[in-house]
Amino acid sequence: MGKYVILLLTAMCALTASAFAGDPVTTQQLIVGSWYCPSTDGFHRFDFGGNGSFLWSSYIPLKGKLRFWSSNYTGPATYAVKSPTEIQIGSAAGPSEIRIRSVSKDDLTFVWFDTSYACTHTSPPGDTPETRAAAAAELQKQKESFLGKWVATTAKEYVEFLPNDVCVRGTLQGGRWVTTRDTSDVAHEGSDAECGGAGLYSRSGPNTIVLDFGMGGETTTFRRATTTATKK
Repeated sequence: MGKYVILLLTAMCALTASAFAGDPVTTQQLIVGSWYCPSTDGFHRFDFGGNGSFLWSSYIPLKGKLRFWSSNYTGPATYAVKSPTEIQIGSAAGPSEIRIRSVSKDDLTFVWFDTSYACTHTSPPGDTPETRAAAAAELQKQKESFLGKWVATTAKEYVEFLPNDVCVRGTLQGGRWVTTRDTSDVAHEGSDAECGGAGLYSRSGPNTIVLDFGMGGETTTFRRATTTATKK
């Protein structure tokens, strides 16, 4: 009998130690902060803000040994605690649901899009204020190398990379320019850039980039313009 009592007490202590939230308010209090989650494809970071903001990032290579936290969302995202075990995520990609398995001040486990995560507040090795600053400087340098207007050799389209991760694509239609404003990013150690996910603009020289949509399709060559187009 004593053996079973000890086992029962041990189980109760383990349950208490997990500090699983028993109500939405407690879940809200425990969830706020940055959570780092190792996975088969590297580290992921989930930031739950006290104001309801949400950010999901991946720790990816930048250049050499430098890595940086790259947001997996375009535009702002939010979260709302619906129950002790349910968090609703809202973003431009549409709503989704996080199912919490356990949460305490130090640990968080949950399922999202059929993927399980086990997270703590401990960042991955090498992720320090110094390396983050170095990565931010390198990333800015890579983005600045694409800044400006690039005109297609066909003279029928252009792309302009502006500060603050903004870009403009222009196409000549019926004798007038039709433009689309979008977000931009760089990839592959600064050798490629993208504007709204519409293919990759790859470097082919100091003043030449080539737009490739992949799948063996046609490519378009752009030359750096000597003047900057009026910002739309």
